[in-house]
Amino acid sequence: MSLVKSIETRKEYEDKLYTIIYKYQIKYIYYIFEKQYDDDKQINRLNSLYRHFQKRLLKIADWSSDKLHKEYKKFLEWCKRKYNIQEEELQQILNTIITLFVKIMINKKNIIIEGLLDLYTFPKFKYFFYKCLKRISRHYYENPKSLTIDDKNEILNSIYKTTILELIRSVVYNMLPMKQVMTILEYKDLINEDESDENKIVIEYDFNDINSSESSNSNPKVIIEKQLSECSLKYVSSDDFDKEYCKSESEKEIEQLDQEEDLVKHVKIQKTNRKPMQFNKKNRNDLEEYFFDE
Repeated sequence: MSLVKSIETRKEYEDKLYTIIYKYQIKYIYYIFEKQYDDDKQINRLNSLYRHFQKRLLKIADWSSDKLHKEYKKFLEWCKRKYNIQEEELQQILNTIITLFVKIMINKKNIIIEGLLDLYTFPKFKYFFYKCLKRISRHYYENPKSLTIDDKNEILNSIYKTTILELIRSVVYNMLPMKQVMTILEYKDLINEDESDENKIVIEYDFNDINSSESSNSNPKVIIEKQLSECSLKYVSSDDFDKEYCKSESEKEIEQLDQEEDLVKHVKIQKTNRKPMQFNKKNRNDLEEYFFDE
């Protein structure tokens, strides 16, 4: 399957799976909100509606195994009734989305993808379902007033739908085997770098010799190294530091200035004894007001 085809196929599976999760879980959140509204309305506590709604959302993160199993079973029944789809097919769709994500990121032969995924454990769909529900619950916990009881309220409007779909997609991203993928990509970069180095030719080119550019290899990737002849770049070994070597222009100028300085006669001026200055202690010690503010 080509890269473009893989992207298109992944998009189709994502749209199908995310829509199912979105429609069920957003209605579940709205059901909790409506129930809390009815409860607060009966006791005349609608001013505390959103705070009570947040408390209900917090309980989702603390579901027991039995509670999760019960709610997940309701979801599967709804999927079968609404879309005629079983848990096994949902699990397969999730696995395919993850596989295509990895294939697109690595963009290598299938044998490499299969080898990587052999070491990866695909998440159970039940776990994925619960992670999505907690992520959406957190969103509405942080933005409780995005829900209202109103005949004109459209819970499935495009703005909310885009936000929630992105939250579901982020759950899939966090489940990808990124550690293994990054290992493959780093290895791939090293291989490409080694292959690139092997194809390079190094030619020592003498710009004073027009015949020095001959080469039997026609590879266009060529690095030309000019032979250095400038005095300022001459290498001096540690044993030759005390020997005479080719000096740069800047060194010659400094040496000439030193020689000229040696020809200058220096005259010493004797110090004269001066009386210590007399200060007005009163004026010196008594600072005027706001002195440090100036």
